[in-house]
Amino acid sequence: MPPQLKVIEIRRLSDEDETLGVWVGQVFDLVKVRTTFGRCSENDIPLFSYDRVRRHGLLFLEGDDCFIEDISDRMYSILVNNERIQSRTLLNDGDVVSVFRVTFEYRKEKETSKES
Repeated sequence: MPPQLKVIEIRRLSDEDETLGVWVGQVFDLVKVRTTFGRCSENDIPLFSYDRVRRHGLLFLEGDDCFIEDISDRMYSILVNNERIQSRTLLNDGDVVSVFRVTFEYRKEKETSKES
């Protein structure tokens, strides 16, 4: 299984807010060396909303590792485990990534079921 980002929360401002492009439970397989995310529909992970820059960030695969980087000129906050990233940041299995109102969980390893 490739590393994945799973949408775990979308915080809407109102019932009419359609920040979408993504939905809770949606899973993105990270199979490309570079995966882009942001407002522009050409992004691999499109985050449609009026308050997002065209290309907000990048995910990089290097061997077995995945890194995230904020590439916007406005330096919007990308949070990893509630900490704003300042530069290219290594993601670990189970990390929580927040981009504005969308929260993802990073999965590097396949989840295993627990037997009783």
